[in-house]
Amino acid sequence: MIVKDYKGVKAVRTVAPVTDQQVEEALDNIRKENPIMAPVFRPAANGDTVILDFAGYCDGVQFEGGTAQDYELVLGSHRFVPGFEEQLVGMISGDSKDVNITFPQQYTPQLAGKDAVFKCTVKAVRKELERKLDDRFAMELFGMNTIDECRAYVRERLEEQAGSEADDQALESILDVICENNPWEPEDTAVDEELEKLIDAIALNMTGRRMKREDFYQLAGMSDKDFHDGLRPTAKRNLHVQEILNSIAQTEGITASDEDRAPRIEATAKNYGMTAEQFAKMMEPDIFDPEIIMQKTMKFLLDNAELTAE
Repeated sequence: MIVKDYKGVKAVRTVAPVTDQQVEEALDNIRKENPIMAPVFRPAANGDTVILDFAGYCDGVQFEGGTAQDYELVLGSHRFVPGFEEQLVGMISGDSKDVNITFPQQYTPQLAGKDAVFKCTVKAVRKELERKLDDRFAMELFGMNTIDECRAYVRERLEEQAGSEADDQALESILDVICENNPWEPEDTAVDEELEKLIDAIALNMTGRRMKREDFYQLAGMSDKDFHDGLRPTAKRNLHVQEILNSIAQTEGITASDEDRAPRIEATAKNYGMTAEQFAKMMEPDIFDPEIIMQKTMKFLLDNAELTAE
């Protein structure tokens, strides 16, 4: 595919201003998400956080997804099935107990309506203490001396985020125009493969774990045909955009350099507890090239567009 008319595309790029209220709300969210957790030496009560190990059994057999260690659970948060948290109230650090529950009828098919036993051990009981937005908050969470330094830092991050969102919106408009000017139809097999990737990504995002496809459809309350029909236009556009970006990258000679790869290698290696050198020995350095080239090509389109602000 040879793409035409991809330079000088007109688009609107408007950066939303960051207000004082947004800065304070962001700081307050950080404060709420990072409470001071103090150990308590009394029976656990609603509102306390218990640190526990548990293993779930149905008909005497341990089932998948029902086991965890050092799990942090706020009693009364209703994060678990009905009846589970209530039976932990009154336990103290070091206590073990069998918690008996019945899974709801609207649950994964393998467990729906079944009785289960969770063997639980409470390892600690903690109480949440509220932080204050003060200099101590700045030092403990940001390594800064004053809360005003935190405000300046948070404002800068919010402004960067606003700029990125404006870029994303402008880029979507640019790609819409280029797609319209360069019609292209992907093969059905390619669309089907892209659909599978989209559905897997949505399922993982919704549940935080990999699920059997039929379980996910039931959880979402939709049939497989509903999902496929609804997502097919998105899959086709994704492939259209990928084809356009690949073509522009080839035309413009956009490639990935060692300098481009270095931060990705370092970040990925860190996630796996390795040095960049160790990771580089295990993986080919060009593993990141498609993503790098895609991002550089999108930046090229933004840099060569006619952007206006509203």
